[in-house]
Amino acid sequence: MRRLAVLLLLVATAACGNGSAGDGGSGIEGRVTIGPQCPVEQMGSPCPDAPYAALITITRNGDTVDETRSDADGTFRIPLDPGTYSVVAGPIDGSSMPFGRQIRVVVRPAAFTHADLSVDSGIR
Repeated sequence: MRRLAVLLLLVATAACGNGSAGDGGSGIEGRVTIGPQCPVEQMGSPCPDAPYAALITITRNGDTVDETRSDADGTFRIPLDPGTYSVVAGPIDGSSMPFGRQIRVVVRPAAFTHADLSVDSGIR
């Protein structure tokens, strides 16, 4: 009977994690930028992408596991359990423009994976 109780406790504990919250020891960190910033880039006149406060959506196997916002300087840090995730940044208001490019990120145990996200401003 005691073995059964221990086994049930182990199964219940393993089932509790959904692969999203993390324990704070692993996850994704990086910066979101938006560009292009100039309609026509000219030689000698750089027009770098700018930091962007965005809504960041993290999915795993097609299911959303977390949504958060980057800071005004574009930086973010999201605790996640180890695993493979799809990450995309977009406008906070939910509109379709500007739009971000989804990337695949592998989170390793006890480490934060650096991932820079880019958002297309639509300026051409």
